[in-house]
Amino acid sequence: MTDQPGDALATPAPADAPPAPSPFVTVTWSPEIEAWFRQRKVFLAHPMRIEGVFRHGAPVRLPRAWRTEAYSTMPARGTASLGAFSYSHSPGLVAGRYCSLAARIAVSADEHPMDRVSTHLFSYRAVFQSLGEAEFGRSYPLRPFRRFGPLPIIGHDVWIGQDVLLKRGITIGHGAVIGARSVVTRDVPPYAIVAGSPARIKRYRFEDTVIEGLLRLAWWRFRFTDFADLDPEDITGFIDQLSARIEAGEAQELPENWIEPAIELEALATG
Repeated sequence: MTDQPGDALATPAPADAPPAPSPFVTVTWSPEIEAWFRQRKVFLAHPMRIEGVFRHGAPVRLPRAWRTEAYSTMPARGTASLGAFSYSHSPGLVAGRYCSLAARIAVSADEHPMDRVSTHLFSYRAVFQSLGEAEFGRSYPLRPFRRFGPLPIIGHDVWIGQDVLLKRGITIGHGAVIGARSVVTRDVPPYAIVAGSPARIKRYRFEDTVIEGLLRLAWWRFRFTDFADLDPEDITGFIDQLSARIEAGEAQELPENWIEPAIELEALATG
C-alpha cells in the first residue's frame, strides 16, 4: 500500500484544478465481483476464501493503491499487497511470496521531530496555524517535516507472529522469522529468528553456507508443485536437486502476475 496522507505543507492545488481522485473505489458487492476475484485468483480471507466474506449488496471500499499477486490471500475484510502464495491476517502490509503473516501486525504511526524545541504538531501541522490565527490573531510559521516514512519491506518466505510492531523503513530479509509481540526497530537479516522488545537475533535458521545457497536458489520464483518430490527437511539436497532441475530447464519460473483490483473493477463499472 502507499504511504498515509502526506505533510501539512503540501502545495495547495489551483482553484480551477480538477479534484484529486479518491484514494478508494467503492463497489457494490455481488456474485459477479466474487467471480471476478475467483478468476483472478485473489482470495479475500484465509484459507483461500472468496464467497461469504462481504454481504451481497453492501458497499465495499477498495484502496485504489491496492496491488497484489495472483494466489495471494487477504486478511478478512481487509487488503494487503502480497506476492503469490502469501497470506496475511493483518491489513496494510507489503510482502513477497510464500509469507505467513499473523493477526494484529502493526506498522509504527507517524513520526514527530525530535530535534526541535518541541515534538508537538504546532511546528508542522496546518491545523495549528489556523488555530493561532483564529484564537490569537497570529499564525505560527510551518516548517517542513516528513511525518510518514516508507512501509516496511517484507521479503519472501517470511513468518511474522501476532501482535508484532514494525518500524517504518526497515527491511525484513527473506526467510526471516519474527516472534509474537516483538517490536522490530531495525533491519532483520535473511533467515534470522528475532524476538523481544526491541527484537534481537536469537539465532539463524540455518548455517551461513546453507543460507547463501538458499538465497542464490531463490526457490520462491517457482510453484511449490515444481519441487513436490523433494524432501523439504533435507535442505542441502533440496538446494542441489532444485538447482540441477533449474539448470536442466525442468523447472519454469512462475511469472509475476500483479493485479490492481480497485482500478480494474472501476474500469469495468465505467466501461
